[in-house]
Amino acid sequence: MSSIVRKVISTKKCPKALAPYNQAIVADRTVYCSGVLGMELDTLKLVPGGAAAQTAKALEHLTNLLSEAGSGIDKVVKTTVLLGDMNDYATVNEEYKKVFNSSFPARTCYGGVKLPLGAAVEIEAIALTGSVNLEALQFATKKFAAKKFATKTFATKKFATKTFATKKIATKKLATNTFATKKIATKKFASE
Repeated sequence: MSSIVRKVISTKKCPKALAPYNQAIVADRTVYCSGVLGMELDTLKLVPGGAAAQTAKALEHLTNLLSEAGSGIDKVVKTTVLLGDMNDYATVNEEYKKVFNSSFPARTCYGGVKLPLGAAVEIEAIALTGSVNLEALQFATKKFAAKKFATKTFATKKFATKTFATKKIATKKLATNTFATKKIATKKFASE
């Protein structure tokens, strides 16, 4: 049985860890990045400017950390975004889209979290290393989207047909009931 490589990643291009954890760990071909804050390297204080500035800086640090691990933003498969205030969601997304602009990774976002140093945002990531065939992923996504659209179209047609049939049956039933009522009323009137 072959062993899996576990490598600790540490770089001076990112803020040092504030607690007992590593900046990142590479296990086999997967990089697990710890949460990154938008901090200045020299002072280890949060950058001024709130959520937008902190997000931009955190993503800069994340990019450097991934590079040190032999990966990159284009190989990120999952991020977790922690927000101190959910009202910063749109602002953080604007900065996020500047970095993850071609193929968005899967993502989870939590709001209302008390973050270290009172930060507005913290971002962690899981990424791949080595050669990654992105074209196959994009093709699969396009194929899935086309299939999803076709299924949705079929379901809509099926629903429309069912609705039409139900209305047709209901109309026929109503007409039959109305006719029967008129026939009964006419019979009753004729007998009096």
